[in-house]
Amino acid sequence: MFQKHKRITALILVITLMLTSMPLSAFAQEGQAERAGRFRDVPEDAWYYEDVASAAQAGIFSGIGGGRFNPDGYMTRAMAVTVIGHLDKVDPDKYQGLGGFRDVPYGAWYSPYVVWAAENHIAAGVGGNRFSPEGKVTREAFAAMLVRYLDYAGVTPQQVSGVKLPEDISAASSWARDSVITLWYAGLMKGNNGKVDPKGTVSRAQGAALLVRVMEYLEEQAATEKTPTSLTHNAAVENEVEPDFSIAIVSSALDLSAANIMGLISAYDGSDGMEKEDFLTITGGTGRYTVSAKDPEGFALGCSYEIFLEDDRLTFEGEEVDVREFHFTTRHPQEVMDLRLNDGILCISHDAVDNVTINGKQVDSPIISLFPVGDKAPTIGSDDIGSVTGSFSYAPNNREEAP
Repeated sequence: MFQKHKRITALILVITLMLTSMPLSAFAQEGQAERAGRFRDVPEDAWYYEDVASAAQAGIFSGIGGGRFNPDGYMTRAMAVTVIGHLDKVDPDKYQGLGGFRDVPYGAWYSPYVVWAAENHIAAGVGGNRFSPEGKVTREAFAAMLVRYLDYAGVTPQQVSGVKLPEDISAASSWARDSVITLWYAGLMKGNNGKVDPKGTVSRAQGAALLVRVMEYLEEQAATEKTPTSLTHNAAVENEVEPDFSIAIVSSALDLSAANIMGLISAYDGSDGMEKEDFLTITGGTGRYTVSAKDPEGFALGCSYEIFLEDDRLTFEGEEVDVREFHFTTRHPQEVMDLRLNDGILCISHDAVDNVTINGKQVDSPIISLFPVGDKAPTIGSDDIGSVTGSFSYAPNNREEAP
């Protein structure tokens, strides 16, 4: 028994000597590498390399130890509120307690950030006074947290032009759908092949990329001193279109019907002054709607129309978010007049005429004033018209040839 204790003691001494003999610089260098965003499991050719490096350098993310980042590991709800708190530079000493959740241990590394997120309505529990800190965070749940955080920061993301709704947005939960669309339209949340995968989990690499985009967006807003909470100005687009023209309107609220959209726009027919319901029809749903002419033959030729978006949730597809008016005029085909002279009328060239007199006076050109036509025209033969007489010499062969 005594020999066994001696062997254990000797083993402890060996381990202690090994640790004490290692240079302290090795630990320091590892910490410096992580702070610089260099991790042994994040190759430089990985799509997330720059995002992980930026997130680490900004102090938003840290490694998991041993010089590793674990990019493919999933993010938990505790991680999600913590990295958002790091982005906001939250002082953890100011947020002590449990946040009202029975599954958040006092003194846990994430507890101050849970308290901060709960107090500022950035994250909520999962029911039963539980936060589920170790639960995997889904993409839609992370989107909801980030949109609430942006609202907390006083920033409303603006739509990037030309962005269409993700193909699988209908799979998003009703409570998170607007948040997913907000980040998607702003270019902050990316997907694959037009899909956002709202129920999918968030990897640490994806979380770093998303947080870096949000960080850069906030920096841009601060640099331009823009913190918009609503549209502050309107822009208009004018186009010349064909009679069968139609335009798409997108809405961040997916539960609006086509009839709802009709009530959220104004439209004017500059030619006939009709009500919008008399010349427009709206079809579609789930966030995308098509506005077209009610008349099967299309919009009237040569007429002008105006459509105004009266709700900030609506945008014209493919246009900037501040475009609130769309003006268009239908093309009117040019009529070609194929007029023919009477066979008894001879067309005489101006330069073949000479010695012109009108009412006994020599003139340079046989130009006769025209009289009005239409309802106000004088009666033929009346004194208002008068009479014109004259003469001229016709010499078609005496014209000067052009040089």
